[in-house]
Amino acid sequence: MIRIITTGGTIEGLEYADESNVARYKEVSIDSFLKATRLSVDYELEAAFSKDSRFISEADRELLAVMIRKSSEEKILVTHGTLTMVETAKFLGKLDLNKIIVLVGAFILGTDKNTDAPFNLGFAISSLGYLDKGVFIAMQGRFFLGIRSLRTQRKTDLKLYSINKKNMFGTSIHWTTFFYLLVDTFIVVFAFFQSQRLKHTNVNRFLVLGCLFILYNFTGGLLPVENFPGPFIVQYIITYGVAITMCVYVVNYLYKEYDIDFLKFRLTVFNIAYYVVGCFVLLFLVPYFLTESIDLSRLYFSIPVSAICLYICWAFFKRIWKPENPNKFVLRRNRLSLLSITCIALLPILTFIGDYQWLTFTVINISFYTITAIEVDRYLYLLENKAKLIGVFDLHKKNEGNLGKSELLKTVLTRREIEISFSIVDGRTYRQIGDDFFIAESTVSKHASNIFKKTGVKNRSEFLSRYKSKKE
Repeated sequence: MIRIITTGGTIEGLEYADESNVARYKEVSIDSFLKATRLSVDYELEAAFSKDSRFISEADRELLAVMIRKSSEEKILVTHGTLTMVETAKFLGKLDLNKIIVLVGAFILGTDKNTDAPFNLGFAISSLGYLDKGVFIAMQGRFFLGIRSLRTQRKTDLKLYSINKKNMFGTSIHWTTFFYLLVDTFIVVFAFFQSQRLKHTNVNRFLVLGCLFILYNFTGGLLPVENFPGPFIVQYIITYGVAITMCVYVVNYLYKEYDIDFLKFRLTVFNIAYYVVGCFVLLFLVPYFLTESIDLSRLYFSIPVSAICLYICWAFFKRIWKPENPNKFVLRRNRLSLLSITCIALLPILTFIGDYQWLTFTVINISFYTITAIEVDRYLYLLENKAKLIGVFDLHKKNEGNLGKSELLKTVLTRREIEISFSIVDGRTYRQIGDDFFIAESTVSKHASNIFKKTGVKNRSEFLSRYKSKKE
């Protein structure tokens, strides 16, 4: 059962001449709208007063509050003029009414054939079925709270919020986002302790990446909030800032994974960061301050950034894809890397589509999990091929006991050097190794030089004779 309380206003087709609150004409009523729609929900209709909302007084709002308190129904719909709807919502919101209260109105007279009254009424009534207890404004298919003027929908220091149904802990964070937050935290903590145990394994970049994903899940899941201490736009600067930093770091991570300095059109990591930050300032913040519309700013920002991201994804694919690569480890890494960067490239598109946490955060966290899979696969690959370079690992253990930390770092092979060492032991030429790992032959030669220097040999032949496992 729904209790519907009417207070007059445009939604009832009332147009007022002056402060006398005498309507020029009255041709429709809320009841007529509801009967025309053949509403299947039971409701009780009663009138509190019939006024131009500009002249609703504190006494009128007290009367409305008394009627709501006395009502036995938990779901309350209040029809109201748009000009002071917010003031009434704020007044009711300060009271402990313990009911689901939705205020609704119309921008176009209810007597007009193009009136938005039936749509707004239907939306408001349906919203009563899934909102939590509280005071809401339902207009034009959205929930609002704290708008100074619904007619212009301009956001002010009163703040504008799209009010979603509360999810976990009384906040807007979806349970899927919270789940990913827990999983990402576990992965980062586990990786940190593993890195302390396996001292030759450097996962600092991975730990930084994991922390950025944790921060993204936290800020993106919780913000915007209703009682944020500061201007409303600051919340979007925080969430977008974290998201941009995370995405740029993913690109940087994959660039380093493949020794890429830049793709076409000078797409270095720094240039990508400049492009995206520039788009955020010029196409998000500037339009927001001019129009005070988050939706419009999101549209202006998302279109060019989506184009940039999709191009980076395509250029990265062209750079690394080689399905006939004989190295199975590299093939797996290529597929996972492409999946990771594709998920990141979809973020601006998902942002434009809407606030669907379960979808957006699922896609973006897949990017982190694919990179995690790359690191796990690299570790398993190392264990699987450790016997090929048993002498090198024995040397590492010896150095670990005899050298200081700074000296040890100079003698320990990097992950890329270990991978190239395995390829050298397998008899691959520098050109073949370069093709396998998508790096120049000269880069392979430089890695090989570092390998020989760190392992105390002069050339490839001496390296193979000294460190290749006798079982090979």
